Amino acid sequence: MTHLVRTVTSGTHTTALRQWGAVITGQLYIVDDDPALRRLLTPLAQSDGWTVVECADGSELHARLGHEPGPAVVVLDLNMPEMDGIALLRSLSGQPTQLALLIMTGGFAVNAKAARVIAETSGMVVIGILFKPFPLDHFREALARAAECDLFTSQSPVQGTPASGSA
Repeated sequence: MTHLVRTVTSGTHTTALRQWGAVITGQLYIVDDDPALRRLLTPLAQSDGWTVVECADGSELHARLGHEPGPAVVVLDLNMPEMDGIALLRSLSGQPTQLALLIMTGGFAVNAKAARVIAETSGMVVIGILFKPFPLDHFREALARAAECDLFTSQSPVQGTPASGSA
């Protein structure tokens, strides 16, 4: 199996990403109000080499992104109290941090599609949408797509195809 390795530098933050490999050093935020789901997804992502930060809602993520520069992947639940996923995406539209987004929802597909449009028009790369409940291998496959994604372009490997550009 071929592994693609890409090093991405933004300001003071350098991220090395490897497709389908055990060595990924990238920032991953899991934003969901369900602590059981966060506890389930966190070790899976960590076993693939991600540095994981758990956030209980959008306002917690918003506060953390202000202090942690560099590219990041956000696994975002749309339905949360306080600041939901849609409100968070709107508030991040002017954020200088480069973000790739994996949307999760137990709600309607139309809301997930609206979130995709908001994110993409804000310059975020949308890796995919997971409808709860989802198989855990779908989560890991989406993280592998995130690892091969160039966070500094508007290209999105949503269909599972690698983003174009140099590896």
